[in-house]
Amino acid sequence: MSLIETLCSLTIMGTVVASAMPQLVQLGTEARVSVIQGLSGAVHSASNLVHAQCVVQPSCAHRSGQGVVQVSAQPVRLHRGYPMGGHHEGIVAALQLSGFTVQHLGDDTLFMRADAPEATACAVRYSAPEVDGGIPNIVTRTDGC
Repeated sequence: MSLIETLCSLTIMGTVVASAMPQLVQLGTEARVSVIQGLSGAVHSASNLVHAQCVVQPSCAHRSGQGVVQVSAQPVRLHRGYPMGGHHEGIVAALQLSGFTVQHLGDDTLFMRADAPEATACAVRYSAPEVDGGIPNIVTRTDGC
């Protein structure tokens, strides 16, 4: 291979790498965003399944007050018929997942990706209903992923 052919090959390869590099750099961010969106769906599902379990039990206060249901032999504390936020036996026990950093902030539970550039902005925040007969507040943030 002559010097000119080698330089042409290197130029072409450099152009390909330069055009592909921004897309490769974004893969980590896109992966974290996808994981957080999946977690948000899991939080919604777990919350609704636990609520449904409470509704079919005559002794469970599914519209107001507090209670406990068993999920996979673990107690899940309820507030107004939904898993409690801000407590390790609340939504965390209902989900039974790993790979996330969990923080309890008052009545809220925050699930974060520890490997994100800004963990609190790559997270799902859960809180039980604020009013009788209400639904949980689940907020997903991906701007820090």
